[in-house]
Amino acid sequence: MKLGEKIKYFRKTRNLSQQELAEGICSISYLSKIENGVAEPSSDIGLCLAKRLKVDLYDLTSTNRLTDFQNLFYQLIQKNKLEAEQLYQELSTRPKENTEDEILLKVFKSIYLLLAFQDTEKTIPLLKDVSYLDDGIQGEKTFYYFIAKGLLEYYLNQHDKSYHSFKKSEELIEKYNFTLLEKGYLYYLLGLSTNRLWKNPVCLDYIKLALAIFEEIYDFRRCADCRILLGIVYQRFENWNEFN
Repeated sequence: MKLGEKIKYFRKTRNLSQQELAEGICSISYLSKIENGVAEPSSDIGLCLAKRLKVDLYDLTSTNRLTDFQNLFYQLIQKNKLEAEQLYQELSTRPKENTEDEILLKVFKSIYLLLAFQDTEKTIPLLKDVSYLDDGIQGEKTFYYFIAKGLLEYYLNQHDKSYHSFKKSEELIEKYNFTLLEKGYLYYLLGLSTNRLWKNPVCLDYIKLALAIFEEIYDFRRCADCRILLGIVYQRFENWNEFN
């Protein structure tokens, strides 16, 4: 994670405005450039910002644990509830070595709570803490953030918002090395949201993409989910033809 991104993350989690953080250290416009990666702060300014945020912004040497969190996601997608719960407990109790670990835990904890329990109440504050990822920051974690955000919106019956969040994940799908399982599940989620919006032709396209992938990797439970959704949409077409 870049230094400016870390500064922005901690500023938001501590409910500080740019003016409050920058006061006596640098200009607001300069802080904005730092947060957006346009400017790199001098060591003195960086240390002053870190002191005000009460963090060590330069602790960047810890191992990236994204792979472990991705494994949790795979277990959830494949409906391996026991394995997902065990892995979630392990990741939750493991010491967080840096900011990246903290952010990843909040994103994937949100996905876990939604897919395992549909718990929107506990998820809302978690995603609020990492909502800065909405600001156009790209990376693998942003892909998972928008999946979590889209799931939350889906369970809150905000289906248009959900669809647009999943579309943001789709924009990242070819930029990084995501697995077939992840791609198939994203297409399935896009099918779910377009189904709720009665975008029937679009829904069919996404579900067919998802089904083809799940068949290729022999995920038969997800194949069944896709076929159920296809049946719903085809039934709508039949009813529409009968009505007309």
